[in-house]
Amino acid sequence: TRDFVKIFMNIALYLDAEQCVRELSTIIKFFNQQRNSVSYFRFPFASDMSMEVMRAVVEKELTGVTFSARAREVECAWQETDTQVINGVKEVALKHGVRVRSKYACYLTTLGPYGYFKTPNKIFINIVDADISHVMETIVHEVLHLALYEKAHHLKLTHEQCENLIDSQFKSGILKELFPMYRCATD
Repeated sequence: TRDFVKIFMNIALYLDAEQCVRELSTIIKFFNQQRNSVSYFRFPFASDMSMEVMRAVVEKELTGVTFSARAREVECAWQETDTQVINGVKEVALKHGVRVRSKYACYLTTLGPYGYFKTPNKIFINIVDADISHVMETIVHEVLHLALYEKAHHLKLTHEQCENLIDSQFKSGILKELFPMYRCATD
């Protein structure tokens, strides 16, 4: 067995409609800049909708029965794998000589790409259209972005190079065992 006792780390899932509504401006900016370069992006708004209307739609989605049931599915899957996932992230951190944060906040949402991150420790995961295994992969993928962010920045990696670095972490060790069918972000 692998021993990671000396590294404490937690990835907490949050259902926080207010935080997700605050992210609308980030999603809009990201949508306008990246909509043609990402494989999936959920933005169910007309271009002429006001920010107030968009906020109301997001709040309704995030407090609805369908989203709540989907979030429970994700939470159950997370509870089954969280220790293994955290050990996989720690394994990657040790391999790259980087430090992980003690806590990462994972906000479940209905908008944007499958996932994105904000330094130093926030990730946003769209749980609407992906299967549960893909949601779990995406959580790990985004946490790895945060864990390797300083290294990638220091090496001046391009976005594509960063994605390749993250994807390569799923090709061996604990993460390969957990996600043998991992779908590369660059595919």
